[in-house]
Amino acid sequence: MSKESFEIVFRKDFDPTFYRATVEITSRSENIIRFDIKAGTKVLQMEKWLFRKSNQWKIKRMSFDIKGNSKVNAKLMMDIQKAIDFQLKKL
Repeated sequence: MSKESFEIVFRKDFDPTFYRATVEITSRSENIIRFDIKAGTKVLQMEKWLFRKSNQWKIKRMSFDIKGNSKVNAKLMMDIQKAIDFQLKKL
């Protein structure tokens, strides 16, 4: 099975720099899509539960620590999720 991959672009709040990450779909079923998001040396593994109306996303593993304001970090994760959702609609 060949793995699907695509790039996303996102920004942190209060930071004018745009960041690019490669998203690889590692597993896909009727209920769950699993992703590896890679930006530089950082890797974030996430799952999207397709049939849930809320709390669809779950972080499985992070190869880095997030420091700073928790609201800013939560928005960053939401922005990454929105960028992935946008790209999934194109597939």
